[in-house]
Amino acid sequence: MTTTQADHLKHGRSVRVRGAGGLQFVEMEDLDDGTTACAMLDGKPVALVRLCGDEIQPVRVLNL
Repeated sequence: MTTTQADHLKHGRSVRVRGAGGLQFVEMEDLDDGTTACAMLDGKPVALVRLCGDEIQPVRVLNL
């Protein structure tokens, strides 16, 4: 995850998982749609997110 993607999640915005041609922006392989995960940046948790299609959506932002 990049700093820009983490900032989007911190502000409640979704982040795309894949781009054109299947380029993967965020590592979410082997997870089913609707799965909840913890988004991390540099080893620190940013938000609890849910995989929804080609996006991860923040469920709970962590202000740590």
